[in-house]
Formats: sequence, structure tokens, C-alpha cells
Amino acid sequence: MQVVGSNTNSTLELVTNGERLYTAPNLPASTYRLVFAKQGFASVTREPIEVRPRGSVRVDTMLQPGAVSESINVSAEAPVLDTAAINNSAGFQQDMIQQLPVIVVGTKRDVTGFLNNLPGTTNANTFTPSVNGAPLGKAETFLDGAPASQRIMVGAFSENGPMMEQVGEVSIVANAFNAEYGGFGSWFSNVTIRSGTNSLHGSVFDHLGNDKLNARSFFQPRRTPYRQNEGGFTLGGALVIPGVYNGKDKTFFFGNLGVFYSRYGASGNIITIPTQQFLQGDFSGLTNAAGQIPIFDPLTSTADGNGSIVRQQFPGNIIPQSRITAIGRTVGQFMPAPTLPGIVNNFNSKAATNWPFYNT
Repeated sequence: MQVVGSNTNSTLELVTNGERLYTAPNLPASTYRLVFAKQGFASVTREPIEVRPRGSVRVDTMLQPGAVSESINVSAEAPVLDTAAINNSAGFQQDMIQQLPVIVVGTKRDVTGFLNNLPGTTNANTFTPSVNGAPLGKAETFLDGAPASQRIMVGAFSENGPMMEQVGEVSIVANAFNAEYGGFGSWFSNVTIRSGTNSLHGSVFDHLGNDKLNARSFFQPRRTPYRQNEGGFTLGGALVIPGVYNGKDKTFFFGNLGVFYSRYGASGNIITIPTQQFLQGDFSGLTNAAGQIPIFDPLTSTADGNGSIVRQQFPGNIIPQSRITAIGRTVGQFMPAPTLPGIVNNFNSKAATNWPFYNT
């Protein structure tokens, strides 16, 4: 018999064993045409046979005596069931992936967002997805059959996932499932990358996000500034090197280039960030409307006998370098100022003793 790819015409030749059974392992997820033939019998063609990611399909047929030239085509049948698996699986393919909306703000589009369209989803968050109430992180994402979730949050696919235009199929497998899924969690995502075909095909895409197209929430005085573009191109086909190699029906390629660009303004919160002088312990310029805000030396704290604590201000409002830990000096030297929002607001006469970079 032959297993022929419907889109590629690539052919796999198989022979049944003594029990008249055949097995075609490790087929890429795609649609196939099966051709059964034997000397003295009319050949039988079964199509389309859809093979889903990490699934098994059983196809039985019966040959009738006849001439070799006779052929029977069987098509437009009910979908072939995966009777070899016990998985509770749901998913959709490329056409639906392109049609379903995915709303994102500040992050690239991610197939995890499609969980909202599948039964059993309890959390479709891009970074912490969950199905059937499973604890966060008790999952795995398979990309073309290999575990591929990010290590920060197992089961998420936001950082290392493919561009949407690369994806050929997405499916979710939940309890119960085959032993092949054991050791990872209680539900799994299967993502299959598109493949090339005999026909050269490609696309150019751009996903636009802009506050000019967004609505203002009821409590916001104005819309939050938002500029986002996620664009690129895809290209696939048969590998052909003129005069050297013709890969039609044999060798195929598919690839894409994606670029993600996003600028997202703050929602209106006002914060104070430290200057480089503050990070180095120089608070001589720390002032408010009433004048300089003093920074007190916690080692000079003494009781005045009336239940109050008296402390002395650092000379010049500058913390000596000897009183700053090595970690604090490193942070002040190498860390950009905006990475420590709000630290200035903590420097008042009562909070200074809690500053983490003191040597006390």
C-alpha cells in the first residue's frame, strides 16, 4: 500500500505483515491518501485521511477480486475516529486560527489565547494558562511533538512560541490521556508548525494595535498611549535548486520572519524614580517645598527620655561609601535608575532605617 501526502505527493510504501496489518509511524500531521493494491485485486483509494498531532488513526479496507487496472475510490466518508487513543482532545486548524480574534496588549499574539474558545478553560492568561481547574504550571506545551514550554512558567508559550502565521494546528489534551503524556501534568497543548507543499506559497502580515482605534474606559480621563506592530512574512514550497536538485514530491521547506514592536504608555500612575546621585548615596539634592529632606544615620539613634528617638542627619545629607554595602554600590553603579521606581518616596525621617543598602 501507499501513504501519499495530499499536499506534497510524498509517498511512503508499506507492506502488510502476516496478519495483514500495516503501520505507518511518525507521520507529520497532515491529510493523506491511502492506496491499497495487490496483484489480482482491484485497487482501493481512501481519502482524505486526516492525521492529527500526536494521534493515531485506524483505516480498514477490503480488496475485491478484479483486474489490476480497476480502481475503487472511497471519499467523503465520515471522519475517521482515533480509536487507539483515550485522549480527551479539542482543537482547530489553520483556517480557524486565522479567523478567530486574539486580543493582546503589550505582548505578541500567542496561541495560548485560543484557549478561550475551547471547553474546560479556567484561565486563558498568556503567561499562566489552566484547563479544568488544574494548578498553574501543571501542564506542558508540545511543539511538533517535543516539549517546548518556557521554563519561567511551565505550560506557557508566550516567549518562545511561534508566530501565529507559522501555526498549522492547535489542540488541547486533558484527562484522560495516553501514557505518552505522563510526567508533565494534567493537560497539554499540541502545536504543529505548517509545512511546505509542492506549490510555492507565502504571505505578508502585520497585526496593528493603536490607541486611536481603542475605546477609553469609563474612569480614564484619556486613552493610554499604545503603539504595537507585529509583522513579517512566511514562505514555503518545494526545495528546487535549478540545475542541481528538484525536490518536488520529496523535499520541502517552510519558514517565516516575524518582528514585534510595542510601545505602551503608563496608565496614569505618578511615581518617583531615583537619580544616579541617589543610587550612590548622595541625597544632598533631595528636597521638597519645605527644603531639604534629611536622611538620618540609624546608628546615632538615642532615646531622649521622653519616649522619643533622636537621630543625627548624615553630614551634607550624603551617606558615606563605607556605610553602603557592596551590593548597594554595585546597584548604584550598574543598574539604570528607572529600575527602582518609588525608592525616593521611602526616604523620610522614619523610613531611612529600613533602606536595604545600609551597612549598620
